[in-house]
Amino acid sequence: MRDCAQDPIQLSDSRVLQPETPITLADLCELFPVLMEIEIEAKSKQGPGGKPSPGQTVTLSPGNVPAGFRTPGGMPVPSQGGFSPGGGPASGPGGGGGGFVGSGGGGGRRGPQGPAGPPGPGTIEDPVTKTDGNFTVLSADPFIAVPGTSKTFDVEERGTAIFLLQAVFGDAAEQSRGQIGIRITPAGGSPTDYPLSANQTYTSAGGVADFYKTATSFWPIILDPGTYTAEIVLRGDANLPGPAPVGLPVSVEANATIPLSWTVIHT
Repeated sequence: MRDCAQDPIQLSDSRVLQPETPITLADLCELFPVLMEIEIEAKSKQGPGGKPSPGQTVTLSPGNVPAGFRTPGGMPVPSQGGFSPGGGPASGPGGGGGGFVGSGGGGGRRGPQGPAGPPGPGTIEDPVTKTDGNFTVLSADPFIAVPGTSKTFDVEERGTAIFLLQAVFGDAAEQSRGQIGIRITPAGGSPTDYPLSANQTYTSAGGVADFYKTATSFWPIILDPGTYTAEIVLRGDANLPGPAPVGLPVSVEANATIPLSWTVIHT
């Protein structure tokens, strides 16, 4: 390595180091792999054995070790002709080189930790899906709970909860007129019904039948921390405003072909 100190060396940032130029630790980290390659090349010209092979140990005399690296001993020859940014071999037995000082692993320096990202969407509850049979109620108010759609869940922090409901009115002619909703009950509190999608068919032409109507809905609401129970509710069309509501029954599909399903996303 004494030979290389007689000539200038250009770094990757285009700076040129003269033999008398003071260097920093960062400069040394960049120079060390280059100096090692120069030393290895010099060793290959000295002995009858030729250039060392990958994995072979090259012993450096103490006078040739740069300041700060005066621990006697050997250094492994890189198996792929290069060094990782951390100062060890880029590859080879052991899977990564040692650092310059101490016994740290290979790899580059770790940068500063970035700022925390925005909060995620929260908890998505497992869906409640009903496929064991359609449900029908007579035209009435209040809402009637649909069996098999109840679920209890916990809210950790105050925030917006979004209820997502897949539903289809129908079953037979004139049983697709009504309204679907969600009933939410806090632990130890009273239930509240939230009306959602509704359908009311009106026609003066005879022979018109109304079979299936999509009632897919969503409902955003602020919930405080606590435990809640929610379920799907249904009622007929007599309570709806509009021309001549006749109070016919309403059915919601809940079968393998047209399932009834809901979930909630909350904090």
